[in-house]
Amino acid sequence: MNAHPAIRAWLTLVGALMLASAQADDAASLADPMRPAIVAPSTVVDDADAPAPSYALSAIKLDGPRSHAIVNGSVLHLGERLDGARLARIEPHSVRLTTDRGPLTLRLNSLEIKRHVDSRSVSR
Repeated sequence: MNAHPAIRAWLTLVGALMLASAQADDAASLADPMRPAIVAPSTVVDDADAPAPSYALSAIKLDGPRSHAIVNGSVLHLGERLDGARLARIEPHSVRLTTDRGPLTLRLNSLEIKRHVDSRSVSR
C-alpha cells in the first residue's frame, strides 16, 4: 500500500533534518585548524604563601582601537580584566598586564612572523 504523497514528503523532510543535525554535531566536535594553539602558561611566583595566576598569550591582533589579545583562551581588549590582571598595553609581539603583584609582560612564543602577502605581487 502506497503512503499518501504528503506523508512521504513529510517523512523525507524529517529524515533529512535528522541527518543534517547529526552531521552538525559531528562538525562541532572537530577542532578548528585556524584556532591558535594553547601554549603552556608562564607562571609568576613572588609570594610563597599564594600561588600566582598563570597567563598564556596565544595571539595578538593589532587593529587600532579594536586591537585585542587572546590570553588564557579569552579575547581581551585594552583595559579589560582577566583573573585579577588588567590588559594595559598591546605590542606587536607582547602584551603588558598589570596585576596586584606588579606589571607582567607576556610574549608570543612563535618564532615565525606571518605577514599579509599581496597576491598581485606574487609571480605566477
